[in-house]
Amino acid sequence: MKISFSKALLGVLLLVGPFAYGQTTWTGTAGDRDFSNAGNWSNGLPSSTNQGRIDTVAGAAGSGNGILNAALTGGTTLEIATGGELYVHNNGAQYEAPNQLRIGGGSTLLVSGGTVVSEAYALFGISDGAGTLTITSGTFRPTAGVFTVGDSTNQTGTVNLSGGTLDVQTGAIFANHVGATATFNQSGGSFNSTNAVTFGAAGNATYYFTGGSIDASLNLGGITTVDKVDSYGSGTIHVGQDATEKLASTTMTFGSSRTLLIGAQTIPEGTSAPISTVTVHKDSTLVMENTNRESLRIGGNGSGVMNIKSGGTLRTAQGFCVGHNNGSVGVMNIEAGGTVIAGTGAVIGSVPIGFKAGSQGTLNLYGSLSINDQSPESGTGTGALYVGDNGTGTLNFYHGASLSVNTLNIAYATGSSGTLNLHSGTAESSTALNLTYINVGQTGSGTLNIPAYSSVTTSGITIGNAAASTGTVLISGAGAVLSSTGGFTLGASATGTKDADGNITTYGASLTIEKGGKFSIVTLDTTINVATNNGSSAVLNVNEGGLLEIGNSSTRANTFYLGVNGVGVLNYNSEATSDFNRVLRVGANATGDGTLNVTNGTINFLGSYLILSNSGKATLNLEGGNVKAAGSFYTGDAKSTTSHTTINVKGLYENGSLVRSSTLTSPGTLSLSDKDGTQTVVNVGEGGTFTSVTTKIGYSNHWNDESNDGGHVEFNVAGGGFSSSEDVYVGRTSAINVSSGNFSAAKRLVIYGTAQQGFDASSINVTGGTFSVAGTLTQYDDTTLAFDTDLAEVSLGGLTMNGGTLSLKGYNTTDALLEVSGNVALNGADIVLNVDESYWETHTYGDDIALISATGAFDWDEAFVSMMSTNALPETHWSLFVDGNTLYAHVGVPEPATWVLLLLGGAFVLWRRRRVAAAS
Repeated sequence: MKISFSKALLGVLLLVGPFAYGQTTWTGTAGDRDFSNAGNWSNGLPSSTNQGRIDTVAGAAGSGNGILNAALTGGTTLEIATGGELYVHNNGAQYEAPNQLRIGGGSTLLVSGGTVVSEAYALFGISDGAGTLTITSGTFRPTAGVFTVGDSTNQTGTVNLSGGTLDVQTGAIFANHVGATATFNQSGGSFNSTNAVTFGAAGNATYYFTGGSIDASLNLGGITTVDKVDSYGSGTIHVGQDATEKLASTTMTFGSSRTLLIGAQTIPEGTSAPISTVTVHKDSTLVMENTNRESLRIGGNGSGVMNIKSGGTLRTAQGFCVGHNNGSVGVMNIEAGGTVIAGTGAVIGSVPIGFKAGSQGTLNLYGSLSINDQSPESGTGTGALYVGDNGTGTLNFYHGASLSVNTLNIAYATGSSGTLNLHSGTAESSTALNLTYINVGQTGSGTLNIPAYSSVTTSGITIGNAAASTGTVLISGAGAVLSSTGGFTLGASATGTKDADGNITTYGASLTIEKGGKFSIVTLDTTINVATNNGSSAVLNVNEGGLLEIGNSSTRANTFYLGVNGVGVLNYNSEATSDFNRVLRVGANATGDGTLNVTNGTINFLGSYLILSNSGKATLNLEGGNVKAAGSFYTGDAKSTTSHTTINVKGLYENGSLVRSSTLTSPGTLSLSDKDGTQTVVNVGEGGTFTSVTTKIGYSNHWNDESNDGGHVEFNVAGGGFSSSEDVYVGRTSAINVSSGNFSAAKRLVIYGTAQQGFDASSINVTGGTFSVAGTLTQYDDTTLAFDTDLAEVSLGGLTMNGGTLSLKGYNTTDALLEVSGNVALNGADIVLNVDESYWETHTYGDDIALISATGAFDWDEAFVSMMSTNALPETHWSLFVDGNTLYAHVGVPEPATWVLLLLGGAFVLWRRRRVAAAS
């Protein structure tokens, strides 16, 4: 730092003052206490070359108290020490100190009229003791140098302003050295300062404001280097309380160009430094008229606290910052009954908590905070609150508190961290926070905690907004509620993190509901999005008695999207039953990937659509949980080759024992992949039950629409069961595979088939378990019906073949391989008897094998039989005949024409299709 020559010279003169100047001491011997009477001085009047000193002297009481009643011209240098006092109290009196004015040793300068001008240094509380400036009327005006109160190490300086003016036209410092103490008591008068005033440069300074006015900018907390070591001070302001803790109703106003920095100086990391504090007491108000929100900084560069006591009020024209700069720590406490109104008038208000990178801000809200409340009485906030603007911010919201704000941003900027903690209320009176809109993790890392008996109600909420953000919401405990009357977005663009294999290790956004907590979206005409944009990831967890309430009980509206363009997961592991009255679309778009895992409890889709995959990827896993789709249930609801759906329904097993079974119920229409290009895989396992009404498996209703033939479905039953209480339709490229468990249709089953889009024609393959169709099973085109009747139980109410293939595997020579309790029509069908070596051990040539037994009419015209066997003899061939209501295959000897075909083809296995013209 450069020091001018004049200042350097002044410093030298100050050091050698007693030797360079003459000195005169107050004696009071004239008896009139007149400061201007040379007879009261040992060496004439003080002057610019004759330094004066006032001390207590022996004699009559008050003899050490000088009185200035008239102007003293020519300027003087004066030190008041060891109990001396100077009273300036006549309006015509004026005192000028061109060099320095030093008040210490328990001395007082009392201005009760006139003017005292300090043209160099005015020091109160110097090395030889305490110094006091008392102004009751008149003016004290430092015009140059520094005005210092509490100037020396471990010394005390005091200013009492009850009237008149303290007009500082230069720098002002309170508590300038280590251990120094400065007190400013203002109960009236005017305090003006051209430059910012530092309270607590290295010591501790306290400002008690109970009346009067201030036109100054204040910096609370500073730094002074002593012996090459940095020393930190602190400043304290009490608005509406004096030094005796007596309260007064007052308003302290900082003008439109004025600032208040609480904890102004930068504190190095790891340094323990004092905390600066401002307290607004009962029935008092602090007003900031500056329209720059940075005009009030709580934790400007260091550590600062603002307390708004019950009955106290803070009003700001714009806003304020809690935790402003890198390394700063700011705390605002709004007690119950305390009020803060930020951004009143037409200015758009905003309040950042943790304003810049590296800052820390905390708001403890017991009372009322309203941001940009144009009409304070209305309680409507239109501004924004930033909890973690660029730094780290925390908002603790307590029972009885009130926050009125348009938008609450938690972790607003990249790299920021923000937390909103609601604190528990009681069963009789919960903690309630009502907000217009909430962003949890705008572009930073945001957290919202809602504990027992606390609630947040908002008209819209976004969790994990930007790619670099993370958003976390926890609703935990009885009476804990998050309720949105508008839209909800979980993971707008938040990407989360992945391992080396691309597996998600941390979701970009998460919402967890547990232990009796509830998440509720009940207003109509709103959209719910989980993992909205490409690359986003989000998870919604419902655990341990958590509850989802989506929609209302009477009307469904709009859509709940799970995995819109990103990866969205809903984990439901709660013994509670949650009702959805919304359309749920899982895996909405081509890059969307949605998963619904239900491992405990029940989700009811009341009167709404459940849609797994429009054109994205969708997975429904039921392992110990239940889903009921009261409305229609679709998979693959848009023509798309990127549409893939997987449905797994099975029980939860532990140590080989079934703990909980699972049910998937579709009382409405079940339509699996009814659009071109879509694919669905259904796996029903042990402990799982899947029920529906009308069931469409890869089947399109729109046969007149040649552009839509339906998608591809693999419907696998390997334990557990599937049942349909109405008709079942199977499209052209789908398969029903039953290896154990049961598959049943209470009415008809119709299967179509034409190989297309890279998939084979449809088929039904039953290799175990039970397969039953109470009505007629009707087959078209190139489909295959394959039944292993030794390992599976197959029962049909009727059978109509229109081409295609019926494959039967079994060795029972007494009963028919296939029992049909109704009519049978085999219209040009291929009947294949699928046998192995064991067949020849129990059958000989000439045997008649019962294939199909019917209780109704039997039409077997155009039917053929063939055999598949590794040991089939070339001379073996089959013929069909009907005896009663049973179709038999007769093992015979090939005709000559058959031998010719065998020789020409060089075939080892005979496949002979013999048209039967009439019954034998």
